[in-house]
Amino acid sequence: MFGGKLLKCRGKQLGVIWGDTLWFRIPESLQAKYAEHGSKPFEYAKKDKIVTVKAYWSAPEDLLDDPHELVAWAEEVLSLSKKSSPKKTL
Repeated sequence: MFGGKLLKCRGKQLGVIWGDTLWFRIPESLQAKYAEHGSKPFEYAKKDKIVTVKAYWSAPEDLLDDPHELVAWAEEVLSLSKKSSPKKTL
């Protein structure tokens, strides 16, 4: 994803580290929770518009100072994630 570092656990995509930001790949059911904690969806500029990728949300800042809470949020993401499909080779 745009040169970021993909994070996978137990065959599931947890998120990505891009720049200095941890982005969790979250389902729609968690978006309100993340927004309430100050997280933002991933955005990038494309020509003359901003594209919002609602599947990726920044990890709440306060989690980065609390490793136990960070793991709890990561576990929640994983519990709601679908298993990644194996890559097809030609």
